[in-house]
Amino acid sequence: MLNKYLAAFTVVLLLCQAACNDNRNTQTNTYDPNPDMQNIDLRAYNEQMNKKNIDIILENIREYPAECKLSEFTLKDEYANFVVTKTYMYDNDEYQNIDVDFKPKTNQKENGYNATVSITFYKTQPDNHEAMRNLLDYSAAPQIYPSSLDIGDFAIGGIYNIEFIRGNVSVRVIGFNDIEIDSIARAIDLQIMEILTKT
Repeated sequence: MLNKYLAAFTVVLLLCQAACNDNRNTQTNTYDPNPDMQNIDLRAYNEQMNKKNIDIILENIREYPAECKLSEFTLKDEYANFVVTKTYMYDNDEYQNIDVDFKPKTNQKENGYNATVSITFYKTQPDNHEAMRNLLDYSAAPQIYPSSLDIGDFAIGGIYNIEFIRGNVSVRVIGFNDIEIDSIARAIDLQIMEILTKT
């Protein structure tokens, strides 16, 4: 019971901080990924706010002046000492997608890979947020918490496996055999951010 009240209190504090922050649209995130946030179950219903915690967080994410389109995103050959080994592209009515296999420069296998990245370009930011809600709804995990990593507008996961959203783009990065992938995620996030904030 105490945890429930602490979670509700933390979310209320978070909302008050965002409401009082006049320049929140210039910040990377409108919530602070800190240890307290990690105690908030994203799928739990916040009775004070009459909505799920994930909805409260997504509603406070900044809106960007542009969308990041696949046609504007140039996949680099290298991100943070990882090199691309293979790419796959998909296109349908709702979104466009790039799947990429990466390996560290130290991996000498020609077609080997130690990490995969999936970048999905939705038509709008609300479409992307809805996809994140659906991901949480269909997850088998009994509880899901925000990431402590400062990547994207919002993220779940950690240094070995992270899914984050930035504007209208969703990115999933998975490392294999204890490969840390936060550096790849951060580099891709910065590239997306440059497109979203261009004037």
